[in-house]
Amino acid sequence: MGRIGLLVPSSNTTVEPEFYRALPREVTLHTARLFLTRIAPESILKMVEDMETQARLLASAEVDVIVLAATAPSFLKGLGYDRELIGKIESATGRTATTTSTALIQAIQHFGARRVVLASAYDEKVNGIAKSFLEASGTRVPVAATRRYLPGNSC
Repeated sequence: MGRIGLLVPSSNTTVEPEFYRALPREVTLHTARLFLTRIAPESILKMVEDMETQARLLASAEVDVIVLAATAPSFLKGLGYDRELIGKIESATGRTATTTSTALIQAIQHFGARRVVLASAYDEKVNGIAKSFLEASGTRVPVAATRRYLPGNSC
């Protein structure tokens, strides 16, 4: 049986159900939450302050991999910051880790996409950072659209 550890924004209500639907029966999901109630650069960066502690808690459940299942924290400081966060998680836990930003770049490359349209729940500032991250990875982003974040929506 495999075990996946997820680091999820505390206000997110969609990631776990999505994983449960996608995972095979023999894989279990174990979640830790990182405090986030407002999508803004300052609060997103603050969210990762507790990341290593929460990752260690997941590692104690003998998970096989730890996923930072929050995209914005791993692209907020530009291309390569996702790898920095992966390194912090792996150093703190001894477990393999990844981020959703890393997986997104790998998926785009796997499918050979050269351009994508970005639609997000982020504000204009965070969405612009996401666009820059994707473009720095070699993906053209001709359209980057946002929708206003409303309390109760997932992050």
